[in-house]
Amino acid sequence: MKRFLLNQRPGLTPRLRKRLYRIQATTLIICCCAIQALAQSGITVSGSVLDPESTPLIGATVLEKGTDNGTSTDFDGQFTLENVSEDGILVISYVGYNALEVPVSGQNEISIVLTPNSQLLDEVVIVAYGSVRRSDFTGSAVTMSAKDLDKRPISNPLVALQGSGP
Repeated sequence: MKRFLLNQRPGLTPRLRKRLYRIQATTLIICCCAIQALAQSGITVSGSVLDPESTPLIGATVLEKGTDNGTSTDFDGQFTLENVSEDGILVISYVGYNALEVPVSGQNEISIVLTPNSQLLDEVVIVAYGSVRRSDFTGSAVTMSAKDLDKRPISNPLVALQGSGP
């Protein structure tokens, strides 16, 4: 079996064997790259993600369903996603908005309008400089209303919050 390889034939000089080995390796690499390029054949989809008032949603997530191919929108709500299957489905999501699944159907340009989900906004708890979902929140929390703050004759609202917890 070894005699069928080009660089294993008897009578070849070591220099020629080395050169034939390089040719075989280069051919193998070129074939692998060509196969990979054919496997990635898909279309490029671009578009915008807006809210109902036509305001761009910055940082909305755009994913091709069933893959890890995804991106997020820029400051203008624009996105570009490469190597998308022509019959793929895009899943668009943004915090506080209903997720939307849009079939690509061979389109290159898609404009998406997400609708707000007020139910999700009720489940967000503000913690110091960040936010966390109510289901993930394990610490103690105090709820104060505006009436509670009005009862205190203090000019600074941060001072009004001090000592108001149980």
